[in-house]
Amino acid sequence: MADISIVVPGQKGPHPELAKGIEEKDFHLAPAPHAMGWAIAIKDCLNKPEKYLKL
Repeated sequence: MADISIVVPGQKGPHPELAKGIEEKDFHLAPAPHAMGWAIAIKDCLNKPEKYLKL
């Protein structure tokens, strides 16, 4: 089991306080805002775990 941090942005993008973590790849940024972004990110995480895990 792994902890994977995914930032789900709002309509105007992610919160500015999270920008550094996104740039440094501490967090993954969901590709869409709100629930749609969360759903896409989780599906992608399950189908392509190597993209999200630091192996």
